[in-house]
Amino acid sequence: MPPTDPMDIDALRDALAAWIEGRKQVVLEELAASIQLSLERLDPDEALLARIAEAMPDPGEGSAAAEEAMGKALDGMAAAGSQAECLQRMLDGLALMAPRSAVFIVKQGILNLYACRGFTSENPKSGTPVVPPPDLLDLVMGRGESIEAPGPGYQALLAALSPLRAPAMRVLPLRLKRRTVAIVLADSGTHSGLPHPHLLRAMVQCGAAALGNLGAAAPEDRVSVTQQTPEIPAAMPTMPVPMPPPPPPVPLPPPPVEKPVAMSAQDLPPIPMELPPLPVSPSSGTGPVPMAALPPPPPVTMPQSPMEITNPGLGQGLDPKVRSAAERLARVLTGDIELYFPAKIAQARATGNLYNLIKDELERSRQTFLDRFGAQLEMDHHIFRDTVVGLLCDGDPAKLGATPWK
Repeated sequence: MPPTDPMDIDALRDALAAWIEGRKQVVLEELAASIQLSLERLDPDEALLARIAEAMPDPGEGSAAAEEAMGKALDGMAAAGSQAECLQRMLDGLALMAPRSAVFIVKQGILNLYACRGFTSENPKSGTPVVPPPDLLDLVMGRGESIEAPGPGYQALLAALSPLRAPAMRVLPLRLKRRTVAIVLADSGTHSGLPHPHLLRAMVQCGAAALGNLGAAAPEDRVSVTQQTPEIPAAMPTMPVPMPPPPPPVPLPPPPVEKPVAMSAQDLPPIPMELPPLPVSPSSGTGPVPMAALPPPPPVTMPQSPMEITNPGLGQGLDPKVRSAAERLARVLTGDIELYFPAKIAQARATGNLYNLIKDELERSRQTFLDRFGAQLEMDHHIFRDTVVGLLCDGDPAKLGATPWK
């Protein structure tokens, strides 16, 4: 007969719960022991091994591809025809080692965004100015080699690019002749770190060397247009090409002055037949006689002034060395324009009228070229104009627009 007392029912319930809990613990212990034993005897079968081998990449495949891409980037920088193209090739090489990278041009102490990689979603605007904070200013002034930890400098650069900070970054200076002309930023984006930070610095150093080669003429190209003109110094991407001083004027020697002298009869030149003979004193046949008419002095040849020396290339043909030097200077000047005005250059390539967009800069660069090689050379051969059309107008003279150049 079932119990009817509530106390007996509670006691029965407690006894049943205790028994169930005990059996539960036993079952759990047996299950854990069975799982542990099965794991110890777990061996991969052939199907699993085949799938793992198929999914695993070749250990040398990734490194070989990276080395090949790095070599192509270095070759591209070495073969670049302008400083702007060289910076683009350098960014291509940095993209192999860092998800995001950017180049800022230093101009009058202010950093201006030139180009970037990996920030496409934010769509940063080229030419955005950045005022360098103290740590970044030290880098610009040559008092440091890199910034390796996030700080005010990294935040200032990132403000022109993206609101998203990266866990790992590097800020490196690009220097020519110990002068910082650009700042390079590279960070890991959404990744945890930069796998090869030292290679980033090597790539920037290679870019600086390539820019220096583009800005300096080769020794065989450094020739004087006239005998008195000094050599062109190497051009800097942030400075106009300095002009050589004008040659000093050469004083002309005074013409010789003929002084009258007393001559004897024996020293006189032959007397023309049409003139009557001169009377001779009978008392002194060897004494002085009146001076006869002397022949006119020979014409005085004046030395040629340095300013009158003609260019060796202004004849019917242009000297190859002069042409090479002129074309190199034109490429350097045109590359500087493309470096500092990328937005206007892109607009001119699309819609034309380049001259009106950057009239002042074109005139300054052309005047630099004329001061070095002369207006007559440009009028005869159009080296500066052809270089501007070829590099900035995609070879289309119509995109240059109307110019006052002859």
